Amino acid sequence: MKTEKSNIIKSAEFIFAQRGVKTTSMDDIALHCGISKRTIYQFFENKEALVLAIVKAQVARNEQYIRMCRGISPDAVTELNNFFTYIQNALDTMTPVFFYGIRKYYADACNILVAFRSGVLLPYIRQNMTRGIEENVYRNNLNKEVVSKLYLWQLENIIEKAPIPGEEMRLIVGNLNDLFLHAIVNVRGLKLILVK
Repeated sequence: MKTEKSNIIKSAEFIFAQRGVKTTSMDDIALHCGISKRTIYQFFENKEALVLAIVKAQVARNEQYIRMCRGISPDAVTELNNFFTYIQNALDTMTPVFFYGIRKYYADACNILVAFRSGVLLPYIRQNMTRGIEENVYRNNLNKEVVSKLYLWQLENIIEKAPIPGEEMRLIVGNLNDLFLHAIVNVRGLKLILVK
């Protein structure tokens, strides 16, 4: 039963990322899963409940990765690079068409994403900068609050608001990440980047 529910969530997440939330029907999801629509309704009362489950699953995955990333990274530069790689891979499901539908039609799901950005992502970037300053690999004159907000604002505008095709969006996000990292490192941190 749990596997079937997970399959529904993964399939719906994939379809929503491609087509958007509003234009994807429960019939589309059932067809993609190879099950009946009735089976979907055994797990989810309606499309809104399914959207909420997808957003909660995304947030849980992201939170788990962020917790793990800190522990496995030997330094702040590696940690941030690992996080950027994770973001790049997450672009398969974090698409502008997906976020547009969430923002426009599903306020509860949107509120979860907003809370995740302000309550988890923003503190994570700030903590990474603190770590980098303490390790003497980031510039020590950074305004961590402003710089972390600027990065998230740019990332949000690329992923959520720009109608950019997948590969081009990956390229733009990759360049944003590269520029951001190069802007915050000092000479010692730059050597770490060049070694990688």
